[in-house]
Amino acid sequence: MSAQVVSPDDSISVAVSDTNALPGDTLTLNTDTVPQSGSQALKDKVNYDAQDSISYDVQRGTAYLYNKAHVDYGDIQLEAGYIAINFEAGVVTASGIVDSTGNITQKPIFTEKGKQYASDTIRYNFNSRRARIQTITTQEGEGYIHGSRVKMVDQKTFYIENVRFTTCNLGHPHFDIVARKAKIVAGEKVVTGPAFLRIADVWTPLFVPFGFFPMQERRASGIIIPSYTDQLDRGFGLLGGGYYWAVNDYMDLIFTGDIYTKGTYALNVASNYNVRYRFQGNLSAGFSRLRTGDPRYAEAGQFSETRDFRFRWTHRQDAKARPDLRLNADVNFATSSYYRNNSRNPEDILQNSFRSSVNLAKTWQGTPFTLNAAIRHQQNNGQQTFSADLPEVAFAMNRIQPFERDGVGEERWYERIGLVYNLDSKLEIRDSLLAYEDPSRLLENNRMQYGANNRIGLTWNTKILKFATLTPSITYGAAFLPQRYTYSWDSVNQVVDTDTIAGFNLLQRGSISASTTTKIYGLFNFNGKFSALRHIMTPRVGISYTPDFTTDYWNYYETVQVDSLGNTEDRFVYQGLLYAQTPGQGGGSITFDLQNNLDGKWRSSNDSVGETKFKILERLNFSTAYNLAADRFNWQPIQVAANNTFFNGKFGVNYQGTFDVYGIDSTGTRVDVTAWEQNGKLLRNTQNTFSFDLRLNGGKRGPTAQSTGPLGLMANSPNYYQIYDYMNVTALWTLNFSYSYQTRVVALETNTTQTLNVTGSIEPTPNWRLGFSSGYDLVNGGLTYTTIDLKRDLHCWELSVQWVPFGTLRSYTFAIRAKASMFNDLKYEQARRQGQL
Repeated sequence: MSAQVVSPDDSISVAVSDTNALPGDTLTLNTDTVPQSGSQALKDKVNYDAQDSISYDVQRGTAYLYNKAHVDYGDIQLEAGYIAINFEAGVVTASGIVDSTGNITQKPIFTEKGKQYASDTIRYNFNSRRARIQTITTQEGEGYIHGSRVKMVDQKTFYIENVRFTTCNLGHPHFDIVARKAKIVAGEKVVTGPAFLRIADVWTPLFVPFGFFPMQERRASGIIIPSYTDQLDRGFGLLGGGYYWAVNDYMDLIFTGDIYTKGTYALNVASNYNVRYRFQGNLSAGFSRLRTGDPRYAEAGQFSETRDFRFRWTHRQDAKARPDLRLNADVNFATSSYYRNNSRNPEDILQNSFRSSVNLAKTWQGTPFTLNAAIRHQQNNGQQTFSADLPEVAFAMNRIQPFERDGVGEERWYERIGLVYNLDSKLEIRDSLLAYEDPSRLLENNRMQYGANNRIGLTWNTKILKFATLTPSITYGAAFLPQRYTYSWDSVNQVVDTDTIAGFNLLQRGSISASTTTKIYGLFNFNGKFSALRHIMTPRVGISYTPDFTTDYWNYYETVQVDSLGNTEDRFVYQGLLYAQTPGQGGGSITFDLQNNLDGKWRSSNDSVGETKFKILERLNFSTAYNLAADRFNWQPIQVAANNTFFNGKFGVNYQGTFDVYGIDSTGTRVDVTAWEQNGKLLRNTQNTFSFDLRLNGGKRGPTAQSTGPLGLMANSPNYYQIYDYMNVTALWTLNFSYSYQTRVVALETNTTQTLNVTGSIEPTPNWRLGFSSGYDLVNGGLTYTTIDLKRDLHCWELSVQWVPFGTLRSYTFAIRAKASMFNDLKYEQARRQGQL
């Protein structure tokens, strides 16, 4: 039946286009106008239609819609199997219809301003916006609400009897919170009376005198309820309690804390911010005090107290916000024991170093100039050291060709001359982690330094014999240093005294170099399935010359007595200062580098496929250098690097080696005699690193077949009971191996390390996942850090188990929790660490 449009002042327009209507379905109209005598009459147009029939009772002012009925009135939509519209009273009533099997189908679905409610029956007043509903189901945020009888008093407020609240989206949920009565304010909150938790239809003893569930569609400030824990070394505790503050639409703040009965506590603050199309980021900081043992036995060593802190900040600027000015930050530092004392994440616990940086980059469009300012921080917990650049500023002029002409014509040789310029400056701090506790240490013993460095480069390039490229260059550098040292012999204490002289100092250096490179191709064709072999060699030869900056002219060295015998030595007056590279005695060197790539082609027996290219050797590089000015050991060790991957990247092989031209004596000391002269070997191997990694994965998961028989089969068909509901499952799995073998010759001893690591996972079904990681030290004969993880997706719940079976971090954690974030405290956790097992 086609749609009908009814207006209070319009006549009824009827267009019957359904010629297949049932015999009993007729449209009866006693008059062509809708009576509008009552004050409750509809004040807006109503659009409605139905699939089977629409009938109208003029005396009652009611229209009846049958089968897939639909009504639109303003921002209200109603769908059901049966709908009756009373235009005089402004009331609509809807219910489902009984199908041929006796089941009720097409139950009412009521939608208002995008909010949807499913029910058995509904009676709604268009004018007062009130309703009576039987058996409602609706969604609020992450939650689903089921109720037996509902009274809707306005567009947002509902009173429900026999309410069930859950985050499970099934019609028969896995768990729910059951209450006799509840009030719902749509988009804001759900408030209940006494409520019980029910899991799998089993009532639990968990009871609350009232329930309050925030349903804010937007972020809202509020209290964060803590979770409970019990640890042997810390006592009973409350974790994660605090306050969430929705500052505005762009920023929030989270204050949380942990507290234990034995004196341990932690304080944390976090903030997220996001301004669309401009920038986004997050910031967090934490402080903790860990107490272990009993303070009464501190003198006996049975008590310790550790204070830790951490700070993390990330900031990303949208690239389109200011293309010429960009600010990005990734700041992360903490005391060396923070994560060991406050985290259960193995990656955090094993983290041995931290790096931080804040970068500001400025470019001037249409010019070669750029400016970068950065603050950096590095921390090594293993070595107990840290360093920081506060700040580092770099100004650069990208390569320009100052003699390039704008006009047309043949390029002249001097037009290819290029000029680059760089200026670096920074304040650097280097110290141990003790500086976190005593910052005054930074002012002692030159732990804080600053300086600046200039570099100017001229380059030029040309072709040689059309096949090689020659690139000569000249480089000049000058470091600006705020001090220098002077040395004198202290005959009383028998030591060399070092005095610092403040002032502006200039440390100059420069060099001249040239390099040439080309590519050599070798192509070999064959008649078999292996159809071609291509070898690409890229040789490079460079030569450089550096003036002698150790002469008295430069005044970079002082001759000082170093012992009571009157022996002297030359000492660098800028030793250890920023940008103060120790100048050499000058001279020249020649560098050699050879890169190799090997590719192949395989001819397929299938003509349509043609030839397939593949890598035989992705890289095989050799490099060394010859010092023209050295009195001995002119040849530098030869460095060899090679790698390749096979089977579409699943298997990778890497090798790095160092080979020395010179031999060693009986004590293992390097001597100025070639290995060939010493023992007939061309080279002496000093270091090798061989590694491979294998990445395997497999399995697939197909769709679940229909559980019913094919369409059209009757119950007495021989194929009706054929089983179709088996899932086509092959377990998804990953398995990764990595092996490393390293040898290093020190004196006459060869030190060897050899490790094998393995990680993997298997997902036998979409809901199960088992993962593991481990390793084995093949030299010392022991397993490395090992974890086993088990996860089970329980639809609206999830279960996880993590087990560290041995070692100093031996522990296990068992947890089962509701998935929805609003029920993040609806969980059970059991954790035990080393000493508690």
